[in-house]
Amino acid sequence: MFLPTTDALASSTEWSTSILTLDSLTINHRSVGGAYFVKQQPRLAVATYTRGLALPNDPAESLLLHLNRSAAHLQLENFSQAALDASATLDLLVSSILPADRRKTLKGQALLRQARAFDGMRAFSQARTSYLNLLEQTPSNAEALKALKRVEARLAESATGTFDWVDVFRRRSQGERSLDVGNYIGPVRPEVLEGRGGGRGVVAARDIEAGELLLVEKAFATAHPAPSTQGSSELPREARLEVIDSSVAGKEADVRPSLMHDLVFNVAARLVENPSLARSEERRVGKEGPRCVDL
Repeated sequence: MFLPTTDALASSTEWSTSILTLDSLTINHRSVGGAYFVKQQPRLAVATYTRGLALPNDPAESLLLHLNRSAAHLQLENFSQAALDASATLDLLVSSILPADRRKTLKGQALLRQARAFDGMRAFSQARTSYLNLLEQTPSNAEALKALKRVEARLAESATGTFDWVDVFRRRSQGERSLDVGNYIGPVRPEVLEGRGGGRGVVAARDIEAGELLLVEKAFATAHPAPSTQGSSELPREARLEVIDSSVAGKEADVRPSLMHDLVFNVAARLVENPSLARSEERRVGKEGPRCVDL
């Protein structure tokens, strides 16, 4: 969330970084935003580019502001916003009167950022399309070639339910937390469960064989403890989040407050970055919503 420096909430704030009055037509918002980006201050870069886009611009300047803002959003892992900005850049390039070689360069940058954004969103089919479009323009792009191979592997996992679990275990043992695997839905489906005390649940879609894979999906949000001095990457017992229905179990969830804070923050950050996820979560859990833990 960004507030103008004139907002009442910001009137008594002492800023740790220099804040410029960014509404003036005399400021080059692209240059100022670029300076913030170079200084590893992507949030200020996003705010500056956004102010610039709110002012009257020629199409070429708007194009570059969208392109630069997509890079800042990527650095913040605001993937859906990065995808929107990269796509806006590609749309503006269609009618751009910039020289052909300049348009080609900018298109390549926009396609790469669009592909990275879709990849980060785990929208692998769209990421594959973007990488292929980029390779049509620059067939030797090393990043696109490597990423395309990985994305196609994720799509194959999602289509077949076949995973290299030995490789997953090896990478996890080496301390990799954000494991790169595809989503997979097996012989199960969501369904409204009347009279079960909640909204929707997961039921079998057919007879299930012993040992059959049912579901692989990344967590909506995660929180991790700081690495211990022994190098252990396991969560200590007191940090495990146990979702407990207190009306049934008669006890509260056993959580570490700092991890719960991080988890709630990460959930909120995802919803702010992509508000459409709130609607999808509402559909998933039903009208009553999930049980909550008081913080």
